[in-house]
Amino acid sequence: MINKVDSAGCREKKRYPAVLICSVGSAHWIYVRLNKRKEESEMREIVFKMERPGLVEVGQEVDVSESITPVNVNYMIEPAVAMSGLFRFTERLKSKKGIVKDIIQNDRGYYVTVEFDE
Repeated sequence: MINKVDSAGCREKKRYPAVLICSVGSAHWIYVRLNKRKEESEMREIVFKMERPGLVEVGQEVDVSESITPVNVNYMIEPAVAMSGLFRFTERLKSKKGIVKDIIQNDRGYYVTVEFDE
């Protein structure tokens, strides 16, 4: 179960990588918990369908509202600017504010990509 030994005689357990076990003498052990947790934020992008141009701009901060049905969830950029596709309950947004990253126009309409800090 032990996978590493450093020069000071400390061993790192394989199942608990944040706990170091160091021997003191031949019979004593000291448990030291290392704080290796980083506060990393994940960015998530969602594409919304917009019917008319000029309702939002790239770089603009937008608020979204959530609509819950018995089966899934969808989002709308407020005030009724664009609507997202359907998501499962396990894929719900944690943040209700996002930044518009891109607006694409094709023959089906306008598609707004919004980035959320999860």
